[in-house]
Amino acid sequence: MERRKHARIPQRLYLTVDELPGRNIAFTGDLSQDGISIETHAPLNMGSTVTIKLSLPTGKTLHLIGHVRWAARNAVSKGGLTRYGIGVSLNKVPEEFQRFITSIAAVQHAQTARPPDAAPSAPAPAKAESNSELPDPQPIMVAYEALKQQNHYEVLGVEPKAAPAQIKQAYYRLSKTYHPEGPLGECSKELKANLEELFHRITEAYMTLSSGEQRKQYDRTLSKQQAAELSQTSATKRHRSNEYVQQGVVELEAGNLDAAAACFELAVRARPDKWKYHTLLAYTLSKLPDRERDAEAHYRKAIALEPSRAENYIGLGRLYQRTGQTAEALRSFQDALQWDAENTRIIKEIDAIKNQ
Repeated sequence: MERRKHARIPQRLYLTVDELPGRNIAFTGDLSQDGISIETHAPLNMGSTVTIKLSLPTGKTLHLIGHVRWAARNAVSKGGLTRYGIGVSLNKVPEEFQRFITSIAAVQHAQTARPPDAAPSAPAPAKAESNSELPDPQPIMVAYEALKQQNHYEVLGVEPKAAPAQIKQAYYRLSKTYHPEGPLGECSKELKANLEELFHRITEAYMTLSSGEQRKQYDRTLSKQQAAELSQTSATKRHRSNEYVQQGVVELEAGNLDAAAACFELAVRARPDKWKYHTLLAYTLSKLPDRERDAEAHYRKAIALEPSRAENYIGLGRLYQRTGQTAEALRSFQDALQWDAENTRIIKEIDAIKNQ
């Protein structure tokens, strides 16, 4: 009976497991002709069916189906990530997978075998522990911290409308830089977990965005998240703008015009769509020297946002009166009268200008 070929690959390959919750990325461990051990971020039930997509170094993606025959919880990494070891028996093994296992096993056997009479090889020189030989940790630290705020597109550094070729190019560029087995992998133990998580996210982003259907689903989810974040941001701005207005009213009643204007300006910046905020700011600025033009601009903005409010036309008309622009003042009062025909104040203002 032919001995089952078994091999540990020289570096971990990344694969996806459809049944994993959330992130469906996993790592390869040992491989055999009828099974595979993987390392995951979440457990899988014994006996459950799993669907695996394994990307070989040749660029070929294999679709494997099997069932969980054993599971074990591994140690928690320094990055706080719990790993689970899962053993999967394959229901059907593609020929290309068998050839892949055979080739690795043959290479490993050739590396370990030596003629009986051959002299033992000299021991490899001890690796220096000097910190000067470690790579610069800054790229790892910066990229890892940025992950907390990034979506898949931002992780890969591409636009949401990026073509598949651009996504693939970005992935290969980043994987060369941040692969745990690459130059940065020689970092200190404290940064190793961060580097692994960084490469994990890069691979997860690529696997999601390189699949047409998964990308569509991710885009829908991302759109909902961004809408929720925008809603939350709007709620925060509304709360802050209300606080600015309340403080501005207090300062205005106390006669602190400069402080009141500053508060109303902050409110307008937070909520430029609120006509009332522009009105309060315009009124306050009209009381300050050399701020008439700014007051006029905010009155006009308030009118543009809410044309039916007579008080804005009245305020603008009085501003024109104080600056000697009688014709403009009369037009503003007449505009106000169109929206509030029975307002005696407006009628008196118009009669006063006509009787001059």
